[in-house]
Amino acid sequence: MILRICLICSKTFAVYPNLLNRGRGKYCSHRCRDESMRVSIETRFWSSVRKTETCWLWVGLLNHSGYGSIGVRSGHMQLTHRLSWIIHNGPIPDGLGVLHNCNPNPDNPACCNPAHLWLGTQTDNNRDAMLKGQRSKGVGHPFAKLTEESVREIRALHGSATTRDIAARLGVSHTAIINVIHRRTWRHVS
Repeated sequence: MILRICLICSKTFAVYPNLLNRGRGKYCSHRCRDESMRVSIETRFWSSVRKTETCWLWVGLLNHSGYGSIGVRSGHMQLTHRLSWIIHNGPIPDGLGVLHNCNPNPDNPACCNPAHLWLGTQTDNNRDAMLKGQRSKGVGHPFAKLTEESVREIRALHGSATTRDIAARLGVSHTAIINVIHRRTWRHVS
C-alpha cells in the first residue's frame, strides 16, 4: 500500500499500487471523487499534468494506446491532448484531429504540450505515422506472419492450389491469402 493525500480534502489514505497505474488513487472516498467532478475540467486537467523540459506528461489515466484520458461527463471520456488543444487554442474544427510532433523525441502519446500539437486530417496523421515508422508494413509489422518470400510463393501457387490449401500450408488464414493475391496487403512485393 502507498500513502497518498486526497486532492479534495487533503486527508491521507492508503492505496494499492496497481490502482495508481490505472489513474486512480487521487481521492480518499467516492464522495471526494464525486466532488472532484464538480471542479472545472481545466482544474482537473492541470492536476494531472507534469511538465518536463520538453513534454507535458499526462500522469492520470492512459488508454490502451498510451494516450491520456479524462472523464468529461458521466460515461464520456476526452483524450487529454485534444483537451489541451481546446484549452489553449479553442475548438477543433470538424474533420480535423490533433496530432503530435514531440521533436526531438519520438512522438509521446501522453504529451499535452500545446507546442507539440498540430491540427491535421486523418490522411495527415497516417502520412505522419508512416514517415516516423510508427505504422510498419510487411515484415516490419509486429504481427506479420508472412515474409516477402512467402508472399511471392503465394502468388506463384495461386492457380495450381486452392487458397485454403495455401493458407493451411503457411499457417495463416484463408482471408490473408485472398488479401495477398488481390494485393490488398503486401502491395510493395512484386
